[in-house]
Amino acid sequence: MRTDTTGVIENAMLQSASESRSSGSAALKAYARAALDSGIGTDLGAITLQMQRGDDLETDPMAYLRTPESRPGERPTCARARVMGGWLGLVGAAVQTRTGRRDSNAAYSSLLFTGSVDIFKEEVDARFPGLKIAVSTAINFGPLNWRNEATETDRSFAQGLIEGALPRHRNGVESTADWTPTTKTDQARRWLG
Repeated sequence: MRTDTTGVIENAMLQSASESRSSGSAALKAYARAALDSGIGTDLGAITLQMQRGDDLETDPMAYLRTPESRPGERPTCARARVMGGWLGLVGAAVQTRTGRRDSNAAYSSLLFTGSVDIFKEEVDARFPGLKIAVSTAINFGPLNWRNEATETDRSFAQGLIEGALPRHRNGVESTADWTPTTKTDQARRWLG
């Protein structure tokens, strides 16, 4: 994958299963989610950087992404930019799936946990009536706080990929073109709600 990153990802996106759904896109999304779950999200960043600057990481991002390429039977298009957009969309979807799965698991665990904790809270209320609210708050705050911190970490990661994928001049200043502010804002809204 590291020798022709854009080509491999584009080829995977073109693979389709029944009913014209992309099995390649599903596989890439699963890969991104697994990388996030395994704590190797930096690999996703490295892939994104290669898609922006070429496999050798030496090409000017604006030149690399806007260079038209011809495919057999098609007009020249900015295929690299299109593949980059598809990749970022898949990683964003993986982040959302991960957040949704975490929320679902947290809700299920909370139901199981709350049932057994209710007995504890009733015991506390019977022995120490003034502490019931404090105990309830402490018990419910931990899982909710963990969920919120984990979700914010995932959202920050996704936003960082969007920011990192936007082409920058060699001096570090973000390249400006008519599409840059729109892409940045629209993608961020779609991914992060």
